[in-house]
Amino acid sequence: MANLSTLEYTELVEINGGSITLTIMGVTFVGWKAVALISAGVTTLAGAAALGFYNGSK
Repeated sequence: MANLSTLEYTELVEINGGSITLTIMGVTFVGWKAVALISAGVTTLAGAAALGFYNGSK
C-alpha cells in the first residue's frame, strides 16, 4: 500500500469520464457523495447512512 498515491478529486473525475460513482448493495452514490464515502472508507450501506446522518447533523 505504501507505493500507492492519493488522487485528487479532479484526477478522479478525469479518470472516470467526469463522474464519480460508487455502488453499495445496489444503491448508487454520485459525485461528491461518492467521493466522501470513498475518502471515509465506507464500504457498507449502513456506514453510508450513518455518515450521511453525521454530516447532516453538523
